[in-house]
Amino acid sequence: MVFFVTDKIKKGEVKIMHCPTQDMIGDFFTKPLQGTQFVRLRSKILNLPSSSSTAAHRSVLENDKNKGGSEKETKTKNKTKEKSNRHWRRRWELETMRQSPGLAHNF
Repeated sequence: MVFFVTDKIKKGEVKIMHCPTQDMIGDFFTKPLQGTQFVRLRSKILNLPSSSSTAAHRSVLENDKNKGGSEKETKTKNKTKEKSNRHWRRRWELETMRQSPGLAHNF
């Protein structure tokens, strides 16, 4: 494959150009971009009109700070999640034992 591309370059059929880091469209799909870079690449991909406004900028990190709530609320949520996880784990164990009685001693 490398030689194919090299041959195309030598024949003048393909031209290699520098692409600055901030213009790499693939970063939009592979990195958690924020701020103006996110807005600019989103506009390119969705073919939206250019806008220097970043009013649509929403940070995941900022949302987490705002959702924090009190320490008591956080503990209550964590206990609820743990209880739910235990419930589903037990259901899985029971279903596994029902399907494979020989494995019951592992639980």
